[in-house]
Amino acid sequence: VTSMLSGVAKETLTPPLAGAARPSGADDVTVSVSVRHSGGEAARHARVEVPLHLAGERLGLRGLPFALGSMAVGERARFLFAPELGYGPRGDAGRVAPLDTDLQAEVELHAVAEVEDLSTDGDRTVLKRVLTPGKGSETPSTGATVTIRIGAPRLHDETLVP
Repeated sequence: VTSMLSGVAKETLTPPLAGAARPSGADDVTVSVSVRHSGGEAARHARVEVPLHLAGERLGLRGLPFALGSMAVGERARFLFAPELGYGPRGDAGRVAPLDTDLQAEVELHAVAEVEDLSTDGDRTVLKRVLTPGKGSETPSTGATVTIRIGAPRLHDETLVP
């Protein structure tokens, strides 16, 4: 077990391949997360693609972005989160886990998609994710055709994510 930060411990279950990508900054990650509370009951399991900086908020584990930042693609690890880095001081309102409880999460990092923050203030309001790298010139030449796709993340009920 490797201690990472006050309140988080990591045990590597499957190491990544040498040279595997590591997430950082605004990158999107595809990750599987299985959570258990200290009583041993499974809380939930999910496989999602999510921006690294929103992983904790979207999956309800405040320390998850830090944990993912310590991983590389193909790695599977078990993390132990203290209550303040798990569900936080209010817990999950007793729905799944008792208040003020440690959480154990088994996490597998499947993929990292590099995302570049193009916003002038660095506030992530304009992000660029390359879907297919181009060939040749780094910048399109005059008269070149460029195809872009603009999208906004949506929740399950189709409302825009703030």
